[in-house]
Amino acid sequence: IRIGETERGRGIADKAFKSNPSRHLEYAAILNLQGKREDVLRRLETGVQEGFRDYVAMIIHPDLHDLYSDPRFRSLVESKVSAR
Repeated sequence: IRIGETERGRGIADKAFKSNPSRHLEYAAILNLQGKREDVLRRLETGVQEGFRDYVAMIIHPDLHDLYSDPRFRSLVESKVSAR
């Protein structure tokens, strides 16, 4: 991928996410470090919808710690953990 090939890069990333939903967690962590909370929550919700199930990883990931007080994050994690 070269500079300026944004759409091509997104296409490759989308394929990677579909083949391994845990990549959503890592991407969400990067977005969180950039301060993009809404994007983080959308990415985590998408990951869960696409098959990500390691909720403990979401809880203990050091780059997501500041989300713990967000009611949307807590709701996402708690609803899935209690459903198990």
